[in-house]
Amino acid sequence: MQQITVERPPRLWPALLAITVVTAAAALGGRYLYQQHADTTVITSIVAGGPSGSATPSTPVPPPGSLLVQGSQDAVAHPQYEPVQKMTQDYFDAINGRDYSKFRGVITKARADLLPKAKFDHDFRSSADGSILIYRIDAAPDAKLRVLIGFTSTQDVADAPPELPVPCITWHVVWPLVRDGAKWRIDSGPELSSPQHDACAPA
Repeated sequence: MQQITVERPPRLWPALLAITVVTAAAALGGRYLYQQHADTTVITSIVAGGPSGSATPSTPVPPPGSLLVQGSQDAVAHPQYEPVQKMTQDYFDAINGRDYSKFRGVITKARADLLPKAKFDHDFRSSADGSILIYRIDAAPDAKLRVLIGFTSTQDVADAPPELPVPCITWHVVWPLVRDGAKWRIDSGPELSSPQHDACAPA
């Protein structure tokens, strides 16, 4: 398989939470890191509209694409976009660089307890993530944020999710974020479930 924000359309997060409850039992499959729930209807409608305001490279980049985190017009307009974008960049840089120390710096202890270094090293041993776009950022209860992100991952087929054994996958996930001092961290929460993921379109 970097910070993702939004003008404020009607709140769609309650629908995400409702779907999470229904699909929680299906959340056991796939790679844990990407076990963040994203409502298919919401994601499809947002993604179909395109990443308004995001940069488009003039020359095609082979999968997984650019390693730089970009944001939609809505995301960039959000007051927390800059710190969220930096956190997201650090997250994907850590995965692409196999840097667990850096990865640990952008997740909460609860999340780290479920993804120790040995599991991190195993789960991401062949992965590369790019084409990263923050679609939207929205407020959540208890001063938290929810962030909708899309990205592309490439990996050995043996390291792909068992339900989708392909070398290139497009992902759309929802991250629950909590503030830790001046930083945002990716937390565990009810959003964590099986994300939307599909095989990359043929070149």
